[in-house]
Formats: sequence, C-alpha cells, structure tokens
Amino acid sequence: MIAKRLEGTDTDLDDEPLVHATVAAMASAADDIVANMVKVSAVVMRRRQSARRGFERRLARTWAHSFDAFGHLCAVYTEYGEEYYATGIVDDSVRDSALFKALLQLHGRSCRVACEIEALLRSGLPDGAFARWRTLHEIAVIALFMAQEGETVARSYLDHDIVKRYKLMLTHEKYAQTLGHQPPTEAERTAVHDAYKTVVASHGAGFAEEYGWAAAALNKPRPKFVDLERHVKLDRFRPYYSWSSSSVHAGSHGLAGFAGGFRLVRPMPAGSTNQGLADPGQNTAISLSQIFAAVSVVRASPFFTLSSIVVGKLAKRCQDAFIAEDRNLKQGVS
Repeated sequence: MIAKRLEGTDTDLDDEPLVHATVAAMASAADDIVANMVKVSAVVMRRRQSARRGFERRLARTWAHSFDAFGHLCAVYTEYGEEYYATGIVDDSVRDSALFKALLQLHGRSCRVACEIEALLRSGLPDGAFARWRTLHEIAVIALFMAQEGETVARSYLDHDIVKRYKLMLTHEKYAQTLGHQPPTEAERTAVHDAYKTVVASHGAGFAEEYGWAAAALNKPRPKFVDLERHVKLDRFRPYYSWSSSSVHAGSHGLAGFAGGFRLVRPMPAGSTNQGLADPGQNTAISLSQIFAAVSVVRASPFFTLSSIVVGKLAKRCQDAFIAEDRNLKQGVS
C-alpha cells in the first residue's frame, strides 16, 4: 500500500490507513534494529569500557597530585566527623543540642557530596562536579550561619523539615495517581498537616517560606539564600555559585559548560574532558574547610580546634595541587 502511494499508482488511498501502515512498518523495523544491536552489544560495550578505562588512566596521571590530595582531604574530613559524632553522642551537654544535631546532619551530607564530586572529577566531568559543589557551598553557608547564630536558629532549622515535608506531600498527592503511586493515607496526611500548622503557628507565617527558619535571625520576612551568604561573608563565591547553577538548570548558557569563560563562541562538551577540573576541585576543598570550621564551634576543645586547622591546611594543599596541575595542563607540561 505504501509502495503504491509512493509510485502514484493508487491515488485513492486514504491518508489515515497510510499513516497507520507507515507507523507499523517503522515499529517493525525498529524491533529488528534493536534486536541486531543487542546481539553486538557485548562487543560495543567492551570497546566503550576499554576507551573509558584508558581515558581515566590518562586523566589520573595528569591530575595525580590533585586527586591524591583531594582523596586524602576527604578521608581525614570523614574521620574527624566520625570522632565528632562518637564523642558528642556520649556527652550529655552536647547530645541534646539542636546545634550539634543540625551540624552533624550537614557534615554527614557534605561527606556524601564530596564523594560524588570526587567520582565526577575522576571521570573527567567537571560541570557535574561543579554542580555538586553548589550543594556543598549551600551546606557551608548554612552551617556557618547556624554556628554564628546558635541554638535557637538551629532548632528552627530542624523544625523547618516539616514545612518541606508538607509541601512535598501535597505535590505527591496531586500527581500520585498519574504516576501510579499510592497517595498518602488519611492518617499520614492528617499527621503531617497538623505538624505543619503547629510549627508555622509557633514560628510565625514567614516560617513557611523556603528559608523561613532564618527569618527572625536576619530580620527579614522572606529571606533568600544570598542573604545568608552575605550574613556569613561568603557572597564572594556568588560568581562560582551562578556559574555552577548553569549546569544544574536547563538554560541556554548551561549548554556550553562553565569552563569557556565569557567567550561568545564556545564548543559544546558532549563527554568527559581532562580540562576544567581545577575550579570545582579547589572550591570543594575550600567548602569542606568552611564546614568543619563551623562544626568545630560546637565542640570547643583542643582536639577539634586542632582538627579544624589540620583540615584547613589539607584543603590548602589540595587547592595548590589543582592550581599547579591546571597551569601545567594549559602550558602543555606533561
């Protein structure tokens, strides 16, 4: 039927059956193509994995000192965090502190994010690493903010979890049936709704905003993240924060990555690269040292004061390594 229409020998054919026949033929052809692809997939995947391993070996040589310094910093940072938890949980004066609990949660989250950044850097994916640094910077700002403002703000921060939980529940409930999920039970909905009403009544209407937990401390009814940045004097990182946001969101600027700077014509990256790792690498080191400085405030002991200094020095070592190897790469030094 399709052949007759294309040859012009049957002009009386309706378009609708022709369309159905064409789609059916394409579906059948696609099935054959997929079947053939699956047959050779093992060979294709071996070739791809071999190319990936070769690239990562070369990348590891190019950034050897940086990756070693980064991994060492993350290991020590995690180990000190474990000590922070182990000694705090048995100390009655610390264990029940909202500030201790909040900073402990943030430190744990930062460890996971740092591991994700390391994996992305070792795979030659700097845009993704920079996007995850964006989260690490947010953790650093919030941790320092709470360390400065103390117990009351930390309690508000922990209470704010119910605000986000309530809003997520409403969104899930709206689309649960479409997604084939179970909506919240009536008991769950009632419990979360009542808890939401309680915390908002306790903290004020502005508490329902995204950063409402910081409203009282900042004396602003609707604070934004940039207000927290300014408060802890980390707004100088705003250019990096904005650049990294381009990789998170789907705006046109994000298509070309951040490494091209302000050139109007830039290539679009479509895979791994050995360039552009310095900024996300050294920014991660800086943020980790900032977070641990905030964490150590709660435990004002010689051990944690010294630990904070050690983390800062390891972070500086990591920064220097990324800067040096980035310079060598740009100058063509092997």
